[in-house]
Order: sequence, then structure tokens, then C-alpha cells
Amino acid sequence: MAKIRVLVADDHAIVRDGICALLALTGDIEAVGVAANGRDALEMVAKLSPDVVLMDVVMPLMDGLEATRLSKVAASSELTSAIRSVYRGDSFLSPSIARLLVEDYRQIARVGKSKDISEQLTNREREILKLLAEGH
Repeated sequence: MAKIRVLVADDHAIVRDGICALLALTGDIEAVGVAANGRDALEMVAKLSPDVVLMDVVMPLMDGLEATRLSKVAASSELTSAIRSVYRGDSFLSPSIARLLVEDYRQIARVGKSKDISEQLTNREREILKLLAEGH
């Protein structure tokens, strides 16, 4: 069976190296390249055609997602599960992020806001939500 080819993009060398070392242990996933910024990542995607790009959202030479709260705290099993899920075309939310979403929903329900929650989202957050719903 062919390995899942992953490009790792993060501005911290230790994070890139750690992720690559973790992926090397899986047997079915391989890091085919690394990038230290968004611009290099885009060039490497065109050059290497990886199956999955694991990209930090806040890096030099690339716009970040200012309004999105993301966590780098994930167990190694979550990371490899996420890569496999995305490769299959599924979506993946880590349990910690899913828990935050559920808590936010519960808080909104307790307050009794009947307004459309999408009105509270930025354009970028709506775009990301749409992409997640489409399975990206």
C-alpha cells in the first residue's frame, strides 16, 4: 500500500523535526517535505504534490487566522488520525477543539440568544466553517 505523503509546514524547526520523526514511526505516513513559512509551503505543494499538508496557521510570509483559536496541543495519535482522516476526505476535529465548540454552544444556549450565530463570525470564520462542512 502506498504511503500517505505529507508536507509539514511550521516556522519552528523543533516542531517540524518532531512531527517528521513521529510520522516516520507510523509506517503508512511519510513526510515528503518541510517548509518554514507559507510562501515556501505553497511552492513545495506545487513541486511535491503531497496528499496532505499539515500547516501551522500563523507563520511568517503568510496570513494567519487572527480570529480563530487553534491549539497545537494534540497527542501524537490524534495527529496521525487527523492525517489519515483528511487523506480519506473526511473532516477531523481534535477532542479538545470539539469540547471547546460544544462548550461555546452550551454557553450560547444558556444565555438564550436567538440571533443567528453566523452573524457573530468573521468572514474568514464563515469561510472556514463552510470548508469544514464540505469536508476539507
